[in-house]
Amino acid sequence: MKKVICIFIFILMLAGCGSGGSESDSDSGGVRELQLGAEPVAETIGSEQDVDVYHVRANTNGILSITCDGYAPYQKVDLLVTVYEDEVADENRLFADHAAEGGAVTPEIDINLVIDEPKDIYITVRDLKDDEASLEEPYHISVNLSASVGDNDDLLNATPISGFGSEAAVEEQIDYVGDVDCFAFSAPNEGVYGINVDYSPYDDGTNKTKVALIVKLYDPNGDLIQS
Repeated sequence: MKKVICIFIFILMLAGCGSGGSESDSDSGGVRELQLGAEPVAETIGSEQDVDVYHVRANTNGILSITCDGYAPYQKVDLLVTVYEDEVADENRLFADHAAEGGAVTPEIDINLVIDEPKDIYITVRDLKDDEASLEEPYHISVNLSASVGDNDDLLNATPISGFGSEAAVEEQIDYVGDVDCFAFSAPNEGVYGINVDYSPYDDGTNKTKVALIVKLYDPNGDLIQS
């Protein structure tokens, strides 16, 4: 029986910050709900080791943008923002970023995440080293969800791959943060099919790239086969 196999490729933003440690000491004040597209919420890191926890539910596919702005240059609190899926736990950490320590500009942290299925996202905000606090330095946090702009960014609009071998190769690129590219091919006969994804990042002389590809394989019903 002929089967249509879908390939799902998207960008994984590498965690730019390895600091922050465990979040098991989250503030006992509870979890605050954030609304998509609402005005920024103002809060402060009122005491050392204070951790503010937020939750947002993303029900539709797109790019979840998290923005956390500081108060002023050279502020005492060096903001650390960490993002989790499902619950605040080290194994569920998706991304973390922090403001420059003692930065000469007002801190601004922007995080973008791919949402490819309904997700509960938790966000924590704290001081980078948990040793500074200030009731005079409020930060503002907001979340927005925007639709992705690619023309093959879901399985229904997957780009067809016709035939096999190098002559059937399709070329694509990761055009923006959160870009998703989907492809589909038919497997007319039983057997083993190999899928090869060649990735040649731009070489700027540092031999480093912030883009890490993830490839997922789905069956005709949209169920994940392998990742």
